[in-house]
Parts: sequence; structure tokens; C-alpha cells
Amino acid sequence: MVSKKTALKITGGEQYCSFGCLDEDGDYHKGYKFVDKSRFKLSGCNHFSAHVQCILTLVILRGDSWTCCPIGDSVECRSELVDHKFGPALYWGPEDFKNFF
Repeated sequence: MVSKKTALKITGGEQYCSFGCLDEDGDYHKGYKFVDKSRFKLSGCNHFSAHVQCILTLVILRGDSWTCCPIGDSVECRSELVDHKFGPALYWGPEDFKNFF
């Protein structure tokens, strides 16, 4: 973990790379710099987590965590970010916390 100042320097001043971390190359937040693009498979849906770097950056800068599917385009992984619909995999399951740590 690093300081807020260092985290912002690493990311080019942005708090996260893009909505749902899908735009890795840059139109949404062109200044974001990736040190690592790793993600992990989520247990509650067929998608992968947000980038581990983005999850950690949010924790450092805002005290928030990204504990839902970053895509949310299926019934299994709907979140409040998709047409205000909720589903069974809105938040990570116990396996996902273990995978993250």
C-alpha cells in the first residue's frame, strides 16, 4: 500500500481507470497508468473482477472497495449500476475475498 499522493502519481491523477475498468487503453481516462492489469475470476458470475490495481487505488484514495461485478450484463451479476437491477452476485462471495487477498 502507498500514500494517496503516490497512488495518484502512479495513476496519472485518476481515482480509477474507467467505468468498470473496461477501457484499458484510454479514451475514458487517458491519464491512467497501469502498473499491472491483473484481475481474478469471480465466483458468482462468468466475469472477472475489476483490476486489482484499481481496487487497491480506490481503497487508498477513497476508502471504497469495488465489490461487485464490473460488467453486470447478465442476470447472475446484475448490480445497481445496471438499470438499477439487483441480483444474487451483486457483491463478491467469500471465495472472491479469498482470491483477492
